Amino acid sequence: MPCCCIILTCRTRLNLAHGFATSGFQPRVDTGTCTGCGICADERCPMSAVEIKNAIAVVDIERCIGCGLCVSACPAKAMILVRRSESPDIPATRDDLGLKVLAEKGKLERFLKFTIR
Repeated sequence: MPCCCIILTCRTRLNLAHGFATSGFQPRVDTGTCTGCGICADERCPMSAVEIKNAIAVVDIERCIGCGLCVSACPAKAMILVRRSESPDIPATRDDLGLKVLAEKGKLERFLKFTIR
């Protein structure tokens, strides 16, 4: 579990899904190659999105942010990153990101009332 990254802490401990967008990738497990060693789940995934079930790594795509740490740590090379079927919309600028977060939280209208006069 990350202890010093404020963005990951907000996502993991406070469950604030709007802190940042996931990447356009997700891990895929080759079940024939996976040894179930657990390094990806126990040591690498900052989101606790990987668990070992029946001696095979299983990824919870809803929790996964697509960072690839599980892939880089797999000694059996049983994981690869593949493009998500629906890539997240990543804002082009910091201002666009702020507006998107406000809209997703349902607070954009209230914000605009204070900024437009």
